[in-house]
Amino acid sequence: MRSFYIAGFKLPVCSRCTGVYVGAFFAYLALPFIFKCSEKTIGVLDTILFTVPIAIDGVLQLYGLGWRNNWTRFLTGVLASSNIIFFIIPIFLNLIGVFDIEVKLHNSNWFKLIAYYSVLVFLVSLFILILFISLNNFIGFIILSIFLTYYVILHNIVLPVVAVIIVIKYALKQA
Repeated sequence: MRSFYIAGFKLPVCSRCTGVYVGAFFAYLALPFIFKCSEKTIGVLDTILFTVPIAIDGVLQLYGLGWRNNWTRFLTGVLASSNIIFFIIPIFLNLIGVFDIEVKLHNSNWFKLIAYYSVLVFLVSLFILILFISLNNFIGFIILSIFLTYYVILHNIVLPVVAVIIVIKYALKQA
């Protein structure tokens, strides 16, 4: 019961992972707008603040405490994944010299920026999910299932391998 159902068929990943993958996808799409912003200082605590809800939700679920449903799992997944993307990608690009940023413990402008884009990513993700659920047909289930399955492969296998290759090439260039 931890997955969303469309037309009576269970999606291939749980609702939290659905939020993580859909949120990460739309966060990648929002990155160019964040890069256009004049803010070049990232706040570490500001980013962590948006990942706390998924940690609390997971711990509560682990111990059978509190209440949660697929929608709260989806929300915490979207918030955590989008903010991790907003944090990690600029740091990675800074590491390889593509993007110049400064990292501080807290930056209120960064907090406002990621709060705005996190809400935007959540609303778009929620709209897409509700659209597929409300269509309630097998084709919608297949489309979302294929997207989630391929995105899991891309996000968990392909992107980390590409990142490692880029870092190795960068390290060899520096040596």
